[in-house]
Amino acid sequence: MDIMKFDCGPLDTMCYLLIDGEDAILIDAAPGSFTAISQAVAQNIVNLRAVLLTHGHWDHSTDARKFQREMNLNIYMDRDDDDRLKNPNENTIWELPFVIESCQVDHYLKPNEMLKFGPIEVKVLKTPGHSAGSVAFECESARAVFSGDTLFRESIGRTDFDDGDYAAIQDSVLNKLYKLPDDFKIYPGHGPETEIGYEKRNNMYLRTYK
Repeated sequence: MDIMKFDCGPLDTMCYLLIDGEDAILIDAAPGSFTAISQAVAQNIVNLRAVLLTHGHWDHSTDARKFQREMNLNIYMDRDDDDRLKNPNENTIWELPFVIESCQVDHYLKPNEMLKFGPIEVKVLKTPGHSAGSVAFECESARAVFSGDTLFRESIGRTDFDDGDYAAIQDSVLNKLYKLPDDFKIYPGHGPETEIGYEKRNNMYLRTYK
């Protein structure tokens, strides 16, 4: 499996294209990602099957409606962040210099649900804390987890939003993400990749392993 990375939008949000043979899925749809992803899909001659959102914050979901409308793709997201897509312009921390299109989720994710798109399989890990509807996507075949804004290299996501919860994000990391094998690579919503084992040893926000 190939993983293509795209740094998009004013907050340098990382979007990921997972490609296996002729099939692909997209994780997160940051502002400006539609142009970059559609070009990559055309150049690699792959069939983009779906858009999976780690959560509903605007910097991860602004282009979701474009993918839905222009490429007829289904949008997958947790129901607890639904209002952020239905009423995106009322759910930003500050006023943005552009208008976000409202988007209806096609498929609401369930904890531990297995999603299959051709040869690509990912497992949904419910990881609230940064937002109520935050999830991560575990991909066993790639030995990878796409953590959204729950876990970063040597850091964790903000919990000072209206539905943020520090105790919940601790639980999400310690009891879900840290249960993955140490060699699993972490692809976060911002910043560089890391690994589960490295974070257990070096992440001072949640350093409970030696």
